[in-house]
Amino acid sequence: MKKIKLLANKRDNNSLALLAGNMASLYESGISFLIIMDLLIELPIKKNYKESLIKIKEEIKSGRSLEDAFSSYKDLYPEFFVGMISVGEKSGNLIKVLRGIERYYKKINYIRETIINALSYPIILLISILILVLVIFFIIVPSLYSFFIDLDAEIPFVFTIANKLAKFGKETPILLITYIIFWGILIPYFAIRKFLVKYIKRILTNFKVIKDFYELIFVLVVTIIIESGVSLTKGLYYTANSFKSLILKEKLINLSKSIMEGKSISETLEDSKEYSNYTISIIKLGEESGSVEERLNTLTDYLESKVIKNINKYLALLQPGIIILMGGMIMIFIIIFVLPIFDLISGSAIR
Repeated sequence: MKKIKLLANKRDNNSLALLAGNMASLYESGISFLIIMDLLIELPIKKNYKESLIKIKEEIKSGRSLEDAFSSYKDLYPEFFVGMISVGEKSGNLIKVLRGIERYYKKINYIRETIINALSYPIILLISILILVLVIFFIIVPSLYSFFIDLDAEIPFVFTIANKLAKFGKETPILLITYIIFWGILIPYFAIRKFLVKYIKRILTNFKVIKDFYELIFVLVVTIIIESGVSLTKGLYYTANSFKSLILKEKLINLSKSIMEGKSISETLEDSKEYSNYTISIIKLGEESGSVEERLNTLTDYLESKVIKNINKYLALLQPGIIILMGGMIMIFIIIFVLPIFDLISGSAIR
């Protein structure tokens, strides 16, 4: 069967949450998946998802499983989505799994929207800095260069270089942009790519906000698996291979191995020394009291609020940092370009 050509190969967490939640509700009502696919098309989801549902319905009609049908469109449905559906189908707990998928993508989408909203002001400031640089480079510097010429004064070397660059940019803007991208971005990136992959990721994972985020995702996945009623080791096996993040994959695989060796979840987390004492204590309390599922739900809500709080805190620090950067650029401009003019004027006045 010919797959649809997707113009926008962008996954949308909101669409995935809507699909999972409504599939759970409709399937719980006893509606067949052939009819469910028709009903899902009416949801406020992106066009490429609606197009995929038409094809998925045909594949289900031909006898393919939900897992196989959704996995045909990996550009839209992540491996985690497909992997969890596979777990639900094989365990007979598809409704609970779909509810878990809905919850997962709602939380991920909420965190993503929080970051985007918090970044809106810093992005505006960065755009302002870019506009300021362009105005200085293409308008102010040529005017100051002409000022030196009009006074028949010796032109400082920095003005000569800046004016030549500005003139080159005006005459051949595409070539200038190409040079900037090639020499300023691509060459440095390829030169230090191995360093970036090997060390930067390791450094980033040591930041508290990133560690908290990975901890949230890990606990959320374990919660979904336990709520679905499937074997934790089987659920971890299916979901571990669905994540591209090597960090998350390693965490889930290590937990699966430890459980197979007879260890509890809290013991595994404690041995790894990668999780907060609060997380370990709550899970341990749940295991000892027989209320793991309830404790995990409470823990997930706590970790989510903690991640959101930390994200807002760090992004709040970013805003004054960008303002300081803008002020620093203005100060550098004054020192390099404006002070020489004052010196020239002062010298002329003395003479």
